[in-house]
Amino acid sequence: MKSPPSAIPVLACGIASVAVPGCVSVPAASPSTYVANRITEDDMSLPFTAARAVQIALRNDPVLRASRWRVSEAYWRKVQTSLPLNPSLTVSADPTQWVARLSVALVSLADAGGARQQLVDAAHSREEQAAVEVARREIEIVQEVRILFAEITAERRIGELLSRKREALGIAAELVRQRREAGAASELDLARAIASERETGLDQQESVARLATIEARFNRALGRRLTAPITLDESGEDLLTMPATQGGTATSLALARRPEIAIVLARAAEHQALMRYAEVAWVPGVQGGLSIGRPGRDEDVVAGAQVAITIPVFDYGQALRKSERASLESLQEDLIAAEAGVILDIHLAAMELSRLTERAKKGIPELLKAAQRSLEIMEGALQEGGASVLDVSAAHVRVLDLEVRLERAMLEHRKAEIALAAAMGDRADGEGSKGAPDHGLD
Repeated sequence: MKSPPSAIPVLACGIASVAVPGCVSVPAASPSTYVANRITEDDMSLPFTAARAVQIALRNDPVLRASRWRVSEAYWRKVQTSLPLNPSLTVSADPTQWVARLSVALVSLADAGGARQQLVDAAHSREEQAAVEVARREIEIVQEVRILFAEITAERRIGELLSRKREALGIAAELVRQRREAGAASELDLARAIASERETGLDQQESVARLATIEARFNRALGRRLTAPITLDESGEDLLTMPATQGGTATSLALARRPEIAIVLARAAEHQALMRYAEVAWVPGVQGGLSIGRPGRDEDVVAGAQVAITIPVFDYGQALRKSERASLESLQEDLIAAEAGVILDIHLAAMELSRLTERAKKGIPELLKAAQRSLEIMEGALQEGGASVLDVSAAHVRVLDLEVRLERAMLEHRKAEIALAAAMGDRADGEGSKGAPDHGLD
């Protein structure tokens, strides 16, 4: 990881303050300023756990890395804003006389009224806005990689189940063919058996193609070759640990962490600083300095001083202050809309998770349990001559079909859990909520 960029400018400001009064306070750089080195494919140890895959993606994603560099850009612009205006040196000469003047903007040097400090505060808010974009991308990456991890594990199990189903249907088709040759089955029975086997074969091929697509997307998310082999490890680790609410609710956690809220608050902080700047930026400008020159060829060299005062006549910043006030009022409405959107997201995500939980944990498992019981009965009847091998094969296929349905239902349930975590602003950083903050913008 690169060294934090905040130490140099803060130290420079501290040194400058000894010689140059008015060096304003510069907040330290956001942690999002730091851009760690990429993890190369050779350094990615296998197998991948879900958590490890997420951390690699967070290090390697180029969109996220670009966002971090934009935070760094905003930070250095903030540092530049903190510096006083440079003094100016003017020199004029002709064959008979010459003069040199050195002047400095005293108001800027002393930061009268705190105008430059307000501009630094506004720049700091722009840095925070850039950091919010980092958080937004992190949430997207965490959700994407978790879903891809879950899809790979589910699709691999589905492929195994379809392979077993095709094998069972192949055996059944061969039995029907033998019965057809013996005159105990019709041509239609044989055609149906063959069609079922081929249909399952097509399902199996689609599963293989779907898995290859998911694995390519997974490798792309981690910065690997698209065709690189993937080994996953689920042992001893859940794919997802829901963010801790620390006694609060999912909604309060979302309001505290979602970027839609944070970006409005950061913009409000910027306009609040610009409002304060508008109130103090119109003080008279004062420049002072020294001069040295020779008025004429035969005159002595003389030294002096000058002071220039610039007094606002027409522009006192009235329009600017009203503009910033209007911006703050509009952001207040944006905040209400953002909060409503977050609350709706949480509500819908929770409802979807509840629906899929009922289906994956109760509905389909009960059907599967009944089908497994039917298979046991058929196998018992086969021993007693009350059922045929085809009856048992059909019951077995029914069980496999329900196992595939259950696997897909569990995948959708897991994706709903991941979606709810994303709606809560989870970035896999282990941070919990300290409760919903006061979002007032006044």
